[in-house]
Amino acid sequence: PPGVPPSTLPSLPPSLPPSTVSSGGASADVHMDSLVGGKFDFKGAPKSIYALLSTPLIALNARFEPAVFKLPRSDFRSTFINKVHGSFMTEVFLTMRLPSTNLLNVHYTPSIPYTANVLIEQEEEAKELWLDFHSKPQADFENVVHMAIVKTSRIQEFRQEFGYALKMIDSAWNISITAGSCKTISDKLMPFVNVKISPMPAAFSNPVAAHGLIGQSLHDPFAIQGKIDQY
Repeated sequence: PPGVPPSTLPSLPPSLPPSTVSSGGASADVHMDSLVGGKFDFKGAPKSIYALLSTPLIALNARFEPAVFKLPRSDFRSTFINKVHGSFMTEVFLTMRLPSTNLLNVHYTPSIPYTANVLIEQEEEAKELWLDFHSKPQADFENVVHMAIVKTSRIQEFRQEFGYALKMIDSAWNISITAGSCKTISDKLMPFVNVKISPMPAAFSNPVAAHGLIGQSLHDPFAIQGKIDQY
């Protein structure tokens, strides 16, 4: 997976964020929510991979793919907007540095939403395993990272989730990745992923400020509003 967290730390920690920090994420075409309430849309270059969250111990990246799609009938704008030129996140790559210094690499795709590929890079070898809701739905790594494929009940048009979510939690971050879909202009179903990121207590004491499209907002003193698509 692209992106590996840095291993060096600066000497001074950043200031603590305001009490308004809650959770952020990226969903659908691609609507971003910062960790302090800011909103902006992000299209990205075709087939490019962008960092959503980056710290010394975790890197969360997503691939952006262009799409020309239809709005759902439940959206009143569909009566006068025939198509939208946008983009979606079609893959997620998660890399974590474990206490042993081993790297935990996770690949999730919405085309098979009930599974996730996990690769543990050790000093002399790599160990691969699959999380599968039907056979091995969860795993713990070095007693610091818990990961699981769970069922979800939220089913909505356009952001229709297939009933599964990949969840990861450690002392610093709680991350949830779900699968959704939209109809392209040619009536084909295009799967995509939605990501939700929630900081845990350890995130605030990290000696390195978080980076990434969403992570960089962790220490913002107020919500910064960006450009929103108008269609």
